[in-house]
Amino acid sequence: ANEAEIKANVDFQLEVRGELTRAAQMLNRIEWTRKQLTDVQTMLASDPKNAAIIQAAKDLEQKIYAVEGKFFPLSLTGRTEDAFRAPSVLYGNLSNLGFITENGANLPPTDQAVELHKQLLQQLADDQEEVGKLFGSAVAQFNALIKAKGLSITIEP
Repeated sequence: ANEAEIKANVDFQLEVRGELTRAAQMLNRIEWTRKQLTDVQTMLASDPKNAAIIQAAKDLEQKIYAVEGKFFPLSLTGRTEDAFRAPSVLYGNLSNLGFITENGANLPPTDQAVELHKQLLQQLADDQEEVGKLFGSAVAQFNALIKAKGLSITIEP
């Protein structure tokens, strides 16, 4: 491979790494929000008059799971057989793309890798928009419900 081909490979790898980082940051925000919802449910569970808030928290968790599942399959258990149990989604696909192109010695990414990368970039943008909407509307509505009930708890995505 010549210097230009090596540079193309390195640039591609750095771009994929950046996208993996972006996806991981969104996943971290999602998981942090779910943790807060779990804590709210635990704190309020002892008082039956908080049933509406607890149900709203459970409903919001389901919406969050739906979005999170686009980044990472939530059914995985960590065992090696997981690869056969659930299809790979965005985070895994980006990771696999990086791994495959990394093993191409110093050759530039193939046309197929570049095309797949474009598709994954679009999916990442779409999923990022969905995360933004989730945090911008659903979490805001949940916080408004809590405030309307006179509680001083806020979910911070």
